[in-house]
Amino acid sequence: QVSQAPLLHSAITHTIADLKKMAVPTAPCRFAFVFPMASGHINPSLPVARSLVALGHEVHYLCRDQMREAIEDTGSVFHSEVEQMPELYEGREIDLFGATESLKREYGLENESFMTAVSKLMMISNELMLPGTIRWLRAINAGAVLYCPLMNSNAAFAAQVLSIPSVALLTTAGPGSIQRTYVEFLRMSQTTEEMLVKELKDFQ
Repeated sequence: QVSQAPLLHSAITHTIADLKKMAVPTAPCRFAFVFPMASGHINPSLPVARSLVALGHEVHYLCRDQMREAIEDTGSVFHSEVEQMPELYEGREIDLFGATESLKREYGLENESFMTAVSKLMMISNELMLPGTIRWLRAINAGAVLYCPLMNSNAAFAAQVLSIPSVALLTTAGPGSIQRTYVEFLRMSQTTEEMLVKELKDFQ
């Protein structure tokens, strides 16, 4: 079995190099990191943050309270995702994937499989997260954004709106891992790619 450690180390090294290029060499830069509560997604970003802070830059995280201690241990500043995104969270139940269970009830998707419901709600969730993400990026005056492309595409959209450079940190275990995960989720949801595409096209 081939170890994924060299691949992860290489990805982190290149990510740090890319972010350094975005910073003004003679002045500190302020970086915005947007990651989910899932430890496997946020953990690879922590050494990147620690390295940037050691170089004299500021790193601000938008995440859940459960990750505050790990984030602040890098010297970064923690900001609560829930507090910054009232459009999504106010009056809704908070869960791992945002407020998915509440949104499922709002859109009549309680009986849908996990894969089908999450796929249908993805753009709705992004639309609700976007205003708060944009406000936050403006408030901290971010110079560049690092984000999880699997669970925080709202950061990419917000960065594009504000014309801020952004870098996606893919934290899965090497080439081909996303496809395998996707296929497994489809199997667990007892659906196929063709069925899912049809469901999404029919969803209003």
